[in-house]
Amino acid sequence: MQISLSGTAFKSYEVNVQNRTTEELSKENLSFDNTLTKTNKSDNITYQTTNENENTTNIVFTDPTNGNHVQVALDNSTIDRLKRNFSEDDFFQRENGDIRLNAKAEAFVSGWFADIAYKREFLSSDVNNDGKLTEEEYLNTKNNFGIEGIDTFSKEGISTHESVYSTYVQSKDINSFMYRTGVEVNSLDDELNYTLNIDKDFDGKISLEESYKGEGTIEEKVKNNIKEYYSNPENMIKGELSNFFNDAINFLIDTLEKEKKYDKNGNIEIDKKQWEQIQQRHNILITESLKQVFESENK
Repeated sequence: MQISLSGTAFKSYEVNVQNRTTEELSKENLSFDNTLTKTNKSDNITYQTTNENENTTNIVFTDPTNGNHVQVALDNSTIDRLKRNFSEDDFFQRENGDIRLNAKAEAFVSGWFADIAYKREFLSSDVNNDGKLTEEEYLNTKNNFGIEGIDTFSKEGISTHESVYSTYVQSKDINSFMYRTGVEVNSLDDELNYTLNIDKDFDGKISLEESYKGEGTIEEKVKNNIKEYYSNPENMIKGELSNFFNDAINFLIDTLEKEKKYDKNGNIEIDKKQWEQIQQRHNILITESLKQVFESENK
């Protein structure tokens, strides 16, 4: 059984790299201190975190869309990962314990901040501007996407392909949560931490594969998508081949739920005898591939 994925779920804002000297960052220190001691309503602040805890460090950078100041709380493990990928000169330690980002590290983090804050609408969804998102506020963000799945049944086995077909979908306007399922996203900081960690290759894009792996394994995510879709009676397969397709889908799900063995190409091995029996039971002789399409459609 072969599983393939394609498409990009989210893309960071493009940011020009700015290399600042240590002297420039030191002189900037007082300016940031004065600004960040004011309220969130300051004209010079886009966002100031209210989500610090013992496992986070405040990170400061420039909003690439307007030049304002941004302060977020990143998990220390997230910061360690950034430090392993970028130059140590990209992390300027301020006297108050905050880290001022610079150069490529700043471009990477601020690009994802802008995507989450503006395109995914986390800032505008925080109606009371308290730096936290209630469940109702989160449903107004565009932190979701839609997928299309194609299950192909051949004489020899099954393949399934899932692809992104719509992005930046408001979470309350789609039938299924494709992203961060079963998780309460409570702040912009929360989503920024998560996004920075699942962008494994630091390319400023969250592929469908990276999104799925962020929640566990690709096999588990694909299985849950298929089960959720076909659990809706309206999505049950109808027509001349309905009984065969329904048995085939159940066989696909059962294969994904069992302890898996993989062939030399990394594909999941199926019970070929059981697959032949399903075809024989329905008097099906597959000479060409049969396909079944499913989508996480907008309401």
